[in-house]
Amino acid sequence: LDGETQDDYKARLKVWYREKHPKYRNVHGVHAKKVLYPYDIYGAITTVVLVEGQTSAIRLIDAGIDAMAILGVANWSDTKRGLLNSKGIRNVILLFDGDQAGRTATETLLQSLSTDFSMHALYLPDGVDPGDMDDTWLNFVRRKFMKLAGKKQA
Repeated sequence: LDGETQDDYKARLKVWYREKHPKYRNVHGVHAKKVLYPYDIYGAITTVVLVEGQTSAIRLIDAGIDAMAILGVANWSDTKRGLLNSKGIRNVILLFDGDQAGRTATETLLQSLSTDFSMHALYLPDGVDPGDMDDTWLNFVRRKFMKLAGKKQA
């Protein structure tokens, strides 16, 4: 919106997703173990950042970073591995929430996916998730993504 700062936008987005539309709400009939969000917007890509929730994926996509949400760390499955393989992905960057569940999921997926993909993990500080990270972290993630994807920064 005109005159809205980036901080205002982030605050408005957080309220919309967290208070009015729960962060991990899934469309009726969709099983989180079977989908990556937003899988269908991508053609063949070589590098993706995996995050936990839709809000985080949207934030990264808005910043020019190919990202997909696994829809909660407890929802990883071999079906999702197959979806990543079908896109031609070679590099996976794990960027989960800065909490114990996020760190545990990172370690689990690093081991689980290392046979199929070149794995990279970024660990956020305690209490920070990719949807909340500041511009310093966002720029760091963008540089890592661009390097792995073989893209030049604008």
